[in-house]
Amino acid sequence: MALRRLEKTGLLLPDTLATFIEELVAKGAYATESEVIVSALWEMRQRSIPYEQIREELREDVLEGLEDVKTGRTKSLEEVLCSLPVKPSIK
Repeated sequence: MALRRLEKTGLLLPDTLATFIEELVAKGAYATESEVIVSALWEMRQRSIPYEQIREELREDVLEGLEDVKTGRTKSLEEVLCSLPVKPSIK
């Protein structure tokens, strides 16, 4: 993979990413190379927050389910299927 240093930021990036950043600045989407990178990092941070929250909620649900199994609070598949308002077609 060929690397290239962005002139204004001094970052060493793969050619494809360096070109992409330079094109965004040239098109006027961003004022500077640094602005592109800061924007990308903020977006990554925003995406990671919900992911972490979802992961923690799922972890809690799994632990609750495991506790239900340990204490015998379970239902058979037949009981679950019968309790559904719309009966699935099982083939």
